[in-house]
Amino acid sequence: MKRPVLLALIAAIIVVPVAAVVLIHTLTSGSSASPAASGPPPGAYRGSEPPGGIRLPAFSLRDYSGGVVRTGALRGRVVLVTFLDTDCKTKCPVFASDIGAALRLLSGSERREVIALALTVNPARDTPASVRAFLRRRHALGIEFLLGTAKQMRPIWRAFHVVSAAETGNADVHSSDARVYDRSGVWVSTLHLPVDLTPANLAHDLRTALAQPVSAQAAVTIAALKQRFDLLSRQHSNKCSLRPESLDSIAMHGRLQGSCCSPMNFQHYVRQMHGLRAYARVTEIPTDPYDVPVTLARRLTSYAESITLTPSQQIAYDGAVKLSHEHGPCCCHCWRWTAFEGQANYLIARRGYNSLRIATIWNLEDGCGG
Repeated sequence: MKRPVLLALIAAIIVVPVAAVVLIHTLTSGSSASPAASGPPPGAYRGSEPPGGIRLPAFSLRDYSGGVVRTGALRGRVVLVTFLDTDCKTKCPVFASDIGAALRLLSGSERREVIALALTVNPARDTPASVRAFLRRRHALGIEFLLGTAKQMRPIWRAFHVVSAAETGNADVHSSDARVYDRSGVWVSTLHLPVDLTPANLAHDLRTALAQPVSAQAAVTIAALKQRFDLLSRQHSNKCSLRPESLDSIAMHGRLQGSCCSPMNFQHYVRQMHGLRAYARVTEIPTDPYDVPVTLARRLTSYAESITLTPSQQIAYDGAVKLSHEHGPCCCHCWRWTAFEGQANYLIARRGYNSLRIATIWNLEDGCGG
């Protein structure tokens, strides 16, 4: 199928729910200037809290006014990060408006300790002129909108585990959330439409992060992940040379552990583990990309043969191939390729997952190393 038709169908699957989300947000969030916070979060933050130790990825980019923003220079300030496209008509205007309103709720001293960043997800369309006009319309000139070429942005998108509009070919189809990083550069809160994204909630979480000299996350969480990383980075039962048919020769209760290609990277591993937590209840998705039970690998491999996709479902699968970092379930045709091909067949046919969700899962469970 030709790429324009494929992307149009992907957009039809994803954009309609997005439009509904934006409408719900408009109807329920009320005045953006209201100081009353909404949402029933149980913790210190009103957004969802990631596991401890996930740090702001390193980058150096120019903002739309020509200044250079470097990650290292942000230490000691609270950083708010979102992902925008000036051509987007659904989520991006809401995110920009709410962030702009949240910054106005802060006092002058608080505002000087906070930096709000927007990373382009459509480099070909986002220009200094279009960014300035977009932010002015949304009353969000307090946001530093960072630009770069697709080549410059691609590794940064990967580091944040986001799918860009440049990759989907549709300005309204890309990852979006608002992430708060504390003074030590640790990710402490994430806000989404329509669940908890309001100006008041954003301002609350920024103030909460400002009150913490270092991350408030429990040290035991990152210590436990470090312990797992130290163990798994020394294992080598996960191999590129391991073929799907060879799984039957491995003990039923065995585990496929370690990286198959490059050495593991701890920060990348932590981000993967955090992302996979969102799918903890789906038994067909491993909880750890570098520790896959043989029983799960065999079951997923069987789906590659037993589940036949309909033409429309095949379009979703082909779209995921185009969107994924490895342009498929894995970097090579080893056991992981067949297993995660079967996994995608199951998730598309039985659970109705779309291209973007499958590509996101494939990226999170990538076992090729850092």
